[in-house]
Amino acid sequence: WVGSRVYRSTDFGHTWVDPQSGPTFPPDLAEAGRSVEKIWHIEPGRAEEPGVLYAGVEPAALFRSGDLGQSWDLVRALEDHPTRAEWMPAAGGLCLHSIVLDPRDVRHLYVGISAAGTFESRDGGASWHPANQVTRVNFLPDQPPEYADYGQCVHKIAAAPAHAGRIYQQSHCGIYRSDDAAAS
Repeated sequence: WVGSRVYRSTDFGHTWVDPQSGPTFPPDLAEAGRSVEKIWHIEPGRAEEPGVLYAGVEPAALFRSGDLGQSWDLVRALEDHPTRAEWMPAAGGLCLHSIVLDPRDVRHLYVGISAAGTFESRDGGASWHPANQVTRVNFLPDQPPEYADYGQCVHKIAAAPAHAGRIYQQSHCGIYRSDDAAAS
């Protein structure tokens, strides 16, 4: 056994299915030295996405499975985000630790990355944009402006189930709440 994998049980942990492999970077990235060090978060897809799982890993990347974790695909648009080269590891590493799925829209999701920030996709992961409006980055003295689009050391993001569009973000600089799906 080598590497991080996601094991599955359909009988509340009495038996486990041994997957063929875990999330792994495609050959072009693996050859460049990228490998999954840790799996930080598993998020099951919505009811209308049977068999879908999302995995957030370190180094920060998002994977998607459509077959309950037997195979995984890298969400390449996040990997290729224009700010990617500037994402820096925090004390806990450079990890994608939070995945929030909008229950009202199967194409809308958020991810939290330490230390890059919160990113949002409204097209099922085909494109991503920073969702860090007015969240401070005052712990990096040489990084103006104080309210940057990315660079936040996000520790967790979460949705409020009883309030559509309410998202919380906790970081080094405080706890933030958005009531308009991270638009502000």
